[in-house]
Amino acid sequence: MTKRRILVACDAGAAGRELLTRRDLDLGWALTASEAKAWMKAATPDVVLTREEIATEVLAAAKALRHPPACVVLLDPDGWDRRSTYFEGGATGLVQASNRARILEAVSNLTGLAFASHKRVPFRDVVEVSWRGETHLLETRDLSVSGVAVGGMESAVIGERIRVAFVMAEPQVVVDGVVVRRGREEGEHVVGVSFCDVDARSRAGLEGIIEAEAANLPVIPEPVSMTTDLAGTFTIDLNTAMAASRRPEEGFRDMLEKSADSRDGEGPRLPRWLARVEKSLTRVERLALRGGEPRFASDAVNARIRIERARARLDGHGPTHDDCKAVLEISRNLASEAAMAPSEVLADVPNIRAALLLGVYGATRPGVEHTPMKRAANA
Repeated sequence: MTKRRILVACDAGAAGRELLTRRDLDLGWALTASEAKAWMKAATPDVVLTREEIATEVLAAAKALRHPPACVVLLDPDGWDRRSTYFEGGATGLVQASNRARILEAVSNLTGLAFASHKRVPFRDVVEVSWRGETHLLETRDLSVSGVAVGGMESAVIGERIRVAFVMAEPQVVVDGVVVRRGREEGEHVVGVSFCDVDARSRAGLEGIIEAEAANLPVIPEPVSMTTDLAGTFTIDLNTAMAASRRPEEGFRDMLEKSADSRDGEGPRLPRWLARVEKSLTRVERLALRGGEPRFASDAVNARIRIERARARLDGHGPTHDDCKAVLEISRNLASEAAMAPSEVLADVPNIRAALLLGVYGATRPGVEHTPMKRAANA
């Protein structure tokens, strides 16, 4: 899977959570113009989404690159009055920060990636799947009115037709579908099924299931407004911020350090969740893992261990309000702690912040890949 590289500068407005659930995006998340400049110089993005707060500086930095990326400015309510400034500065497009659909449309047009147009919720339930002349009881992972993710169909291939019966619903809902993607979730094969020819009665039944599930989901804060008062007195102890777990994580950190230093797989065998952390560590985090410096990166490693450990305990069901709030605070603090770092270190901060945010906001659909060739299905 080829990933599209996107820089988010400040935040992505109403589309932040959507972008953080994608596995076909390589995200950098900067909160300051200095972070954005350093990251773009080190890793030229395909697309930049920037809020007005630092848009002028970000546009200038992007324009100076050998291969300037497409830049979309996310406008405040009165931002259209400043449109000429942004277009003259090199903006590819302007979109209201509050308009989720238009932001995703802009990203889709610039990257070729498709985004689902319907609400999708985590959904763990047993369904009856009729497939290849047999009927199986299988477990779902998530659901929308346009499709469902189902586990236990290892041999399924893209394009196969199946029938899904939501036997636990009252009344029972039965829909036909086609397999449009394959992937893995926590080590298990999962397929994405796009529904076909859903009649009004079945659609109403699906909407009822989705609304009931959505009502039980925790209300979590949007990943926005992290740049407020960065120059003020805001501080936070990264070692105690994560509400999901406040106990020392030195044992897991030691395992991580030994694994990162090992050659030819001779290090300790890591739990799957800790292996995810090890695989995604940035260069600066690996240095901090060994020597403890820079401090902000060392603390970020501790936070990432806590996030992934809490996520594993939740069995992939998603973040709590406190998880998200703590990570937003940590993300803000990184900007202050790393502000005086040299450019080569500062360039890693957007990657570290994106990994922290992905740990909570991206936890709802781990490992299920989107298939660009089936973009019209919107599953």
